Amino acid sequence: MTQAAVVLIPPARPAGRGGTGRSAGAGATAANLRAAAAAGFADVIGVLTDERAAAGMPEGVTLLLDEADVPDEASSLRAALDYCARAGHDVAVVALQGAALLDSAGWAALAAAGGPPVRVGVGARGPVGAVRLDASVWALLPLEGRADVLWRARPELAAELALDRAR
Repeated sequence: MTQAAVVLIPPARPAGRGGTGRSAGAGATAANLRAAAAAGFADVIGVLTDERAAAGMPEGVTLLLDEADVPDEASSLRAALDYCARAGHDVAVVALQGAALLDSAGWAALAAAGGPPVRVGVGARGPVGAVRLDASVWALLPLEGRADVLWRARPELAAELALDRAR
C-alpha cells in the first residue's frame, strides 16, 4: 500500500492593486508541503488552480494544475486523486483548501490511521481541513463544490481523528 500527501493550494491573488500573484496562503501551503515530505509519504502533491501559485513551492513536490473551467475544491481534489490512481497509490492524505498548518506528526498520524475509509482530522476547535481518503471512496467524492459533502452525507464512512499539533 502506498500513500500520497496532497495539498490543495488556494488560488493566487491577482497581481497589481495589492495582489501579489501568489497564493493567498503561500507560506502555510509551502509549510504543509514540507511537513508532508518530512512525514515520509511516497509522493507529495500540490494542486494549483493558477500557475502563478507555483512560486515558492518546495523542491521535490509534484505540482498539478486543476484545469477545470471553474476550479474549486472538489475539482482540485479530483485532479489529485486521478494522479494518485495512475501512480498506484491506495490512500491520499489531503490538506483541503484553507487547511490548518499540520506538522509532520499530524501528517503521519493521518497516514497511519486505520478504521473507516475517511478519517477527518480534528483539533481543539474542530475539523482542521485535513482528511485521509482510502481509494475505495475516491469515486464517491463530489465533482464540484466542497469535498466534505461526502463525509457529511455519508457519516458511516467517516470517523474523526484527534490531531494534537494542528494550528
